[in-house]
Amino acid sequence: MIRAGEARIKMVALNQSDPEALDERFRDLKPALKEAVKDHSTL
Repeated sequence: MIRAGEARIKMVALNQSDPEALDERFRDLKPALKEAVKDHSTL
């Protein structure tokens, strides 16, 4: 069972049918994500 919205359900389906496509999507996002959290720290 997946408890999430439509986007999450589609992402899970893509991961099952074409995991490399999903990996590529996140690989492309990684630089922007690193920049967005560069000043974040936990307590």
